[in-house]
Amino acid sequence: MRRLGSVVALILMAMPASAADHVKVGTTRLIGYVSVPVGLAQGYFQAEGIDVEQVYFESAQPIAVAAASGDVDFGVAGPSAGFYNLAAQGQVKLIGASGGDSKGFHALEFLASNKAWDAGLKTPHDLPGHSVAITQLGTALHNVIGILAERDGFPMSAVEVKPLQSNSTVISALIGGTVDASVAPNGPILNLVEKGQIKFLGWTSDYAPLKAGVMLLAANGHAIARVARVPAHTVEVRGVRRAPDAGELLAPPDAAGVVGQLPAALAQRVAAVDVSGDGIALDTVGNGEIRLGDTTGLASKSASALAVLGSLGDAHFAYIDVSIPSRPIVARTAPTISAGGAASAP
Repeated sequence: MRRLGSVVALILMAMPASAADHVKVGTTRLIGYVSVPVGLAQGYFQAEGIDVEQVYFESAQPIAVAAASGDVDFGVAGPSAGFYNLAAQGQVKLIGASGGDSKGFHALEFLASNKAWDAGLKTPHDLPGHSVAITQLGTALHNVIGILAERDGFPMSAVEVKPLQSNSTVISALIGGTVDASVAPNGPILNLVEKGQIKFLGWTSDYAPLKAGVMLLAANGHAIARVARVPAHTVEVRGVRRAPDAGELLAPPDAAGVVGQLPAALAQRVAAVDVSGDGIALDTVGNGEIRLGDTTGLASKSASALAVLGSLGDAHFAYIDVSIPSRPIVARTAPTISAGGAASAP
């Protein structure tokens, strides 16, 4: 969910806004396409008088086609051959980014059927000689296989790529053992791994990281402008948790709404919400982080944090842990030593 506010802001001015402007956004129900549903849940679009309708698709390529044809006003989709072809013809434009696939941000994964796993398919490096299911040719999922092939030094002909058109069909084929492996988004998959119906081979970001992530698209002819400000109460959400257990959410679902629940004296200090640890932390402006743990008891945690901040004054700190508000923990920033040996705060 990085830079959620900028993605929402780009959509907000799809056309000169009047009351109840209706905008269609093509997307999928996958966790990697989170910006628009979070924007809706937080009321960012409604506050600007924009009525956003989400139109769902099974994979990325049809979203680009729908944006080019005008069936949707915007699309939030991964990169695909269809997008690049349409963009080259001037029919669709890339106007922003929504998410990406990189170390610590787990959007896509390599999976194996139980049958293939039992026969020796244990890691993505074992894919040569196997069939690999994806939704469509030319999508980011197809690109991932190409990146792995280039990195491992095997030809694309060494794997049989099977485009099955939808994630649900890919999942059924994996469970049934009619394909050996797949590259798939993690949203609908993790619970199946936990149940033992399929096997997890690894995150694509660890084996074949994409150079492009989820994109915000629009067709030519739409009047698009950046808003002069990020919508009120938006906040950047940085990072994700450790590699999640099967079925575990990548980030606390209420992370984006935390700042709005804080007292103004604390909220104005927050630069971003960080979910890369075991809980939620507030990255403060020009200083360290305030570790909340979970989102329960925010009133007492806020009071504890403000009391500590008041006692610290202008002193720098690495973190303030108020996960147990009655016993806050402060880690001060270590002083730097100058060439002459004098210690000073950074």
